[in-house]
Amino acid sequence: MDKLPLEIIEKILFYLNPYEDYPHTIYVSKKFCQATRNIIKYRSRNFEVSFRNDRINFWKYRRFSEQLVPPSCAHHRGAICGQRMFIVSNQIFWSFDLVERKWTKLSFAPQELYAKALFKFENKIVVFLGPSWDHESDQDQDKSDSSVLLYDTEKNQVTCITEKAKPPCRFLTNPTVMGTQAVLVHYNPKKSSSGMSDIHCLDLESLTWTSETAICRDQPIELETLCQIKISENQLVYIGATWHGEEAWLLEIGVFFKWTRLSVFNEEHAPKKAEHLSKLVRMGRLAVCLAPAENASCQVGNRCCRHRDGRKKFSSLHMLDLSQAVDHRQLTWLRPSRACAIRGVLTGYTLLATPYEILVFGGLREDSKGRKTESNSLYTTYMATDDTSSAKSI
Repeated sequence: MDKLPLEIIEKILFYLNPYEDYPHTIYVSKKFCQATRNIIKYRSRNFEVSFRNDRINFWKYRRFSEQLVPPSCAHHRGAICGQRMFIVSNQIFWSFDLVERKWTKLSFAPQELYAKALFKFENKIVVFLGPSWDHESDQDQDKSDSSVLLYDTEKNQVTCITEKAKPPCRFLTNPTVMGTQAVLVHYNPKKSSSGMSDIHCLDLESLTWTSETAICRDQPIELETLCQIKISENQLVYIGATWHGEEAWLLEIGVFFKWTRLSVFNEEHAPKKAEHLSKLVRMGRLAVCLAPAENASCQVGNRCCRHRDGRKKFSSLHMLDLSQAVDHRQLTWLRPSRACAIRGVLTGYTLLATPYEILVFGGLREDSKGRKTESNSLYTTYMATDDTSSAKSI
């Protein structure tokens, strides 16, 4: 049982639910559910501990020779829905089956625009398309060069919902689903009142945007959005940047919206650039991202690399501890993982997490000589039994 992929366990639980009405199976079903829940919690907890103790490596997935795969692209956007990872690359939807480990080309977007942000709710994915990164600004939102798509993962159907769900601002991070709405915090120096960050909410039923105001006096002021991380159904950790550095806040969502400032410890272990902080995703009680390693040596895969000339470049896993955000109002950066490292510096990549696996796809890779190339490589911290023989450490 412990060797089964999490998606298969969840499928078994799903198909057992209809039989709970029968007296002779209800005991077995409940016992099985409890056992699998314990396994999921155990594996998730052990996965987090392994990251903290540098006992997990990234592996490059190489079984693409016989498959149609997404093309190389400098910027990707992705989400995990069910047992599949969905990627928007060059205006095309792709899916990667996390159980079968197979790519599938799904559908085209109706306009030649770039994916700026997306989020998943139920079995649907909302994708926000806009102009290229070089021509994006807050003023561009009033123009027609943007589009919002609703993608049904079950029907493989794309619907344009631009008229209803046109975004109120440009995207620096993905909206975060909180209950029945998707929340986006954004600061626009030309429109935000008194320098405060705006809270935009997208109703998931009507797919229309509204603006909310927090009731507390102490609020984020003139903070450029870096990332927002959901830690509970009504709490969101928000990190923003000013000219003097980064600030962290806790946003509580309910009848009223309330901000609480958070202290950040061990900032010397944090990524140095905002583009890497924006990739933070939650994994258990941690938020993780890939960023250039600052130390003189690092273990890459199963080999230790000590760089005498200091020119070798690699990306390592940076971890932010979220466990004390609510009770003690503090976040702590952990020492970057020496085991989880990828050669080269990646930007524009998609980083996604499940309870037992982290996936990194594509992006722009910069080598030791400063040369940048677009990539469609897939790296994962988990390999199925039948895949390990064909995968190599990097």
